[in-house]
Amino acid sequence: MKFTQSIFAAAFAFAAAAAFAAPVTTQGVGVGKHGDIQVAVTFDNGKIQKIDILKNAENPVLAKKVFTDLKDQIVAANSVQLDGISGATFTSKGLFAAVEDAAKKAGVTLGQADKKALKAAVKDLPKDAQSGLEVALRVLHNIDEISVIRFTSEDVVRHPLVQRIVNAYEEYENRHSRDKKQTQNKH
Repeated sequence: MKFTQSIFAAAFAFAAAAAFAAPVTTQGVGVGKHGDIQVAVTFDNGKIQKIDILKNAENPVLAKKVFTDLKDQIVAANSVQLDGISGATFTSKGLFAAVEDAAKKAGVTLGQADKKALKAAVKDLPKDAQSGLEVALRVLHNIDEISVIRFTSEDVVRHPLVQRIVNAYEEYENRHSRDKKQTQNKH
C-alpha cells in the first residue's frame, strides 16, 4: 500500500511540476566573423520559442538576414542543422554556435531540422523574381576586372555527383530559356 502511495505521490509531483514549469531563457555565445555573438534563447518544453540577439560586432548589412530570416528558421525548425546565409557564412556559424551553447546550458537537446517546419519558414521567390546572381552579372558585366567563367558538365571530372548537379542546372536553364521564348512568342 505504501509503495502504491509513493508512486502516486511521485507521479502527482512530476505532473504538477511539469504543468507549472515556466519557459527557461539562457544565454549562449558563438564566434562570428568579427567577434562574439551573444544570444538569449527562450525554451519551453525543450522547444525554442524565441531568440534575442544581445550583442554582436557583425557587419549589419551582411548579417541582417542571419539575424532575421535564419533566426526565424532556427526557431521554426527547433534546430541549428540548417544551411547558413550565403555571404554571411561565419556570422551564420556564430549564431548556430551561440544557440547551441544556450541549449546546452539549458539542458535542451536540439533536434534535426524538420522539413515541414522549414517549408513554413522559407519563402519562395515569386515566379517573375530574378536571382541576385543574375542581377549582379548584368550590373557588373562592363567592369573589365570582373569576369565570369561558366562551367559545363564537360568541365567537371572530379565526382559523378557534381557532374549530375551541373547537368541538372543545364537542363533547368535550357527549359527556362525555352519557356521564356514561348512566353515571348505568345505576346
